[in-house]
Amino acid sequence: MADPKRSEAERRQALKFVVHLAGDMHQPLHAGSARDRGGNDYQVSWRGKGSNLHSLWDSGMLNAQGLDEDAWLARLRALPAPAPVSPLPAGAPRLWAEQSCKLASAPGFYPQGHVIEDAYVAAHLPTAEAAQLRLGRCTAGGAAQRRLRRWG
Repeated sequence: MADPKRSEAERRQALKFVVHLAGDMHQPLHAGSARDRGGNDYQVSWRGKGSNLHSLWDSGMLNAQGLDEDAWLARLRALPAPAPVSPLPAGAPRLWAEQSCKLASAPGFYPQGHVIEDAYVAAHLPTAEAAQLRLGRCTAGGAAQRRLRRWG
């Protein structure tokens, strides 16, 4: 990203990968169990349809709220702000992965009977939203956000 000999397109692509990987570390099942491939093999029934737990956490719970990007941004901005993280502390990615692993291994994270009830979503949606907010704060305060703004 910082190599001025690389084209702007290459540096933009590298930045997108870094932001994507940081986002993955904030999703609990990306740091989850290998035995079920991070929830991909844990089949669930939600609202009468089949899916897997990984998909539910990646996008299902968030998309089910029916909000567009502007509405999500407003919703996230209304949440209590996490502690400032600029500059990121050494070892931050390891800490993000540890937090996600802890969440994915908590009692009740894997729903009994493989059925997702509204109570499960109500209990876990704030966790998914908080992860999005932490990720936004981590990238917004630094070079990543400035470069993304400049490159579009």
